[in-house]
Amino acid sequence: MKTLAIVAYSKAALKDYWNLFDKILKGYVDIKGYCMEDGSVYTDICEDLVLVSSDDMFRIARKQVLPGTRIVRANLTISRKGYEAIQALPKGTRALLVNVNMNLSLQCVEQLYHLGIQNVELIPYAPYSEVREKVEIAVSPGERWSVPPYVKKIVEIGKRQIDIATIVYILLTLDLGFLFNSPAVRQYCREIIPANYGSTFQYVNSPDGKEEEAEGRGLIAFSGDGKIKTYNSLAKEIFGIQGEEMVGEEVLRLFPKEEMRQSVMNMKPGKKKRYSIQGKEVLIQLYLERFQQDSVLNYMTVEYAQEIKTKRHVPGRGYTAKYWFPDIITQSERMKSLISLAEKNAKSESSILISGESGTGKELLAQAIHNASSRKDRPFVGLNCASLPESLLESELFGYEEGAFTGAVRGGKRGLFEQADTGTLFLDEIGEMPIHLQTRLLRVLQEREIMRIGGDCVVDVDVRIIAATNRNLRQQLEQGTFRRDLYYRLNVIPLKLPALRERPEDIPLLIENFKRQLGCSYQFSPEALKFLQATCWEGNIRELRNCVEYFANWNQEKITRKDLDSLFEQEEAAALPKNALPEAFLTYILHTKQEASLSLLVLEQIRLRTERGQTAGRRSLGEEPALKEVGCTEAKLRGILRELEQFGMLEMSRGRGGTVLTPRGRETAEMLKGYLETQ
Repeated sequence: MKTLAIVAYSKAALKDYWNLFDKILKGYVDIKGYCMEDGSVYTDICEDLVLVSSDDMFRIARKQVLPGTRIVRANLTISRKGYEAIQALPKGTRALLVNVNMNLSLQCVEQLYHLGIQNVELIPYAPYSEVREKVEIAVSPGERWSVPPYVKKIVEIGKRQIDIATIVYILLTLDLGFLFNSPAVRQYCREIIPANYGSTFQYVNSPDGKEEEAEGRGLIAFSGDGKIKTYNSLAKEIFGIQGEEMVGEEVLRLFPKEEMRQSVMNMKPGKKKRYSIQGKEVLIQLYLERFQQDSVLNYMTVEYAQEIKTKRHVPGRGYTAKYWFPDIITQSERMKSLISLAEKNAKSESSILISGESGTGKELLAQAIHNASSRKDRPFVGLNCASLPESLLESELFGYEEGAFTGAVRGGKRGLFEQADTGTLFLDEIGEMPIHLQTRLLRVLQEREIMRIGGDCVVDVDVRIIAATNRNLRQQLEQGTFRRDLYYRLNVIPLKLPALRERPEDIPLLIENFKRQLGCSYQFSPEALKFLQATCWEGNIRELRNCVEYFANWNQEKITRKDLDSLFEQEEAAALPKNALPEAFLTYILHTKQEASLSLLVLEQIRLRTERGQTAGRRSLGEEPALKEVGCTEAKLRGILRELEQFGMLEMSRGRGGTVLTPRGRETAEMLKGYLETQ
């Protein structure tokens, strides 16, 4: 049986480490402990692998081990509960980070920032160190005794814990890769915030303990000198590996041709590259994860190229929520009231309907609600209902059984409802959902169960629905394009996001935030800033960010009101004069009355279909009786649509969103009516 030595300073720390690895390695590895407190660390250490808790312990342990024994120092992280305790502090909070010495305090501060803490300014502190001002809040990783007496509030985040990268390294070194997905490891992953965000964590924490096959990915782990340590069954299938014959062999032996081996050796880590293996197209990705000094964790993932192509066909999809309420930047009283309302309802299980114009931050709000709910540690799955054809939308939501239709993946596929089980499903552009799918969605909300396409049994699901729309759903109710019963099921908690033009006081704050993200420091003059606050911003926050990025490329210290003209002159030109049409458009369209009439008819048909809640694709427009009556062929219609899009009259989408009129298009239609009446 393999052996593991654990070396720590105190008996308490040794006990914690022992308990963890006893759960993971019990029955496979004999564990022995050594610590400074009882002096046992000064005896000979003869185990196969030595885990030390700190640099100090490393310096001691390396004098006691046999030559050639591998020593690994523990990477540390914090628990999820500790992380959430810090995240719960108000944005802008200043707090001491207290530890037994300044070096550990600095390490902990650096790690917390690396893990994503942004709402708190952490000041490293150790006993007897000087602080220029007395701070009333302290964050303590199990070191409350070190907190100075003037601190009024202590946020206890618990002792730092061993990171998953350390566990994976130990499993690989001891040839225990099959324990990657043991219940003990998966449970531990749910309790900590992984400091290592590479493939290690994804592999260990894959759903249902099904290794990487759950996402169609093979995995091969190999040491720093290129020797294969372990691999999963999909990798065996793709490379044609038999039994355990490749363990200990060179990883490059998997590639039969010299030019292929050279290509793999020169691959950039993290980038996918296409290869042909055993006559099948696959995508390979390398992870070279520096661990400590000369120790390297290397991984290679491999997946069938066709499967990846299918996955990429699902835009707007996500599995985690990365935004929290403190990430919403505002000083608008209206926005603050909305956020307060959202926070109050976050922990409820009721459905939420978020409405607002495009670019106002509906998904950001949905993610913040999820992260403030009791489901925050579970999946957040998002889908834009307008981004997929109707035939794909149903299979994405509900999944399908093997053989349900031509092209169905072998073994069937879990839908988004199943993937979001115990978590949150965010349905953006819910107004675009076809009526028959609305009926199925209503049943899920009522019965908490789904049936896959081609299936004959129901699957229980526990999912909270957050829906969003930029449409007027009440108008769709009257038009019969949205189910009334579904509307009231979704609209239990209505939240309406204001447009950016309705919260101009937030524009300076948002500009500064975008500048920080882009790493630029230029300033807008007072006149320019005043102009920006008075701008309509049809694209809302998304358009404002584009504006900030536009000037970030100028390398100029100050942006004046005159400079804004270079960006806004096109928008100003696009704003139609009250009594005239744009000259370029006149040249194109008004050389004959017949051309003007046909263009107006197309614009009107798009408007009418939109108002009826119908999409306006080229085919559906071509079926409109009004266009058939005037002999508008498909080729002619295609040309008109292309020209109208070029002049900014409409926006054409390849998905289910179809074609929609822009504000300029709507105004142009009115202008054309007036023009034709005078001819």
